[in-house]
Amino acid sequence: MALVPGRGGRAVAGGQNDRYAMTITRAPYGTLINDPKLSKTAGKWAWAVAPGAHSRADSRGERRRLDIRRPTASKNKDWAFEFIQFACSKEWMRRSVMRGNAPPSVSVLKHPDVMRDHGWAPVLAVAMQTATLEPRDAIGPTMELSLRTVISSVLSGQNTAKPALDAVASDWQRAQRRAGLKG
Repeated sequence: MALVPGRGGRAVAGGQNDRYAMTITRAPYGTLINDPKLSKTAGKWAWAVAPGAHSRADSRGERRRLDIRRPTASKNKDWAFEFIQFACSKEWMRRSVMRGNAPPSVSVLKHPDVMRDHGWAPVLAVAMQTATLEPRDAIGPTMELSLRTVISSVLSGQNTAKPALDAVASDWQRAQRRAGLKG
């Protein structure tokens, strides 16, 4: 069994093709991994909240941000505001879930149709209670990629933990210096 940290295609394709038994990934990818039309492993998946250090309350998943805004100089402020209300309504967020997206609303995740059709939805609703917002700076994804790469190398046996984490620390220091966050 392999634990595959990753996002998108690699995590989904590996799960669909029985390449591993566990993955850490974005909740909506569970829809694709568990789809009987797309996956050899459909019906064999379950979802769980990432454990915290000492309790579930210590769990710190990440919440993605989605901004819908209208420019202050907009000529159609009323129309723009109506569109935002429409797009953020529970009905349209529920439709978005049915198309494989995660809504920012716990109440939508707890809707009976959503919970029935998406096994990951009630678990994400619980995880969102302790999740932190994704960083807004450009350096966050750079640092995350560095960490994901070494985790994969350790899990695949290509590296051991100490040298891998030392390399991450070095990469992070270099990224912070380049971003002007560290002298």
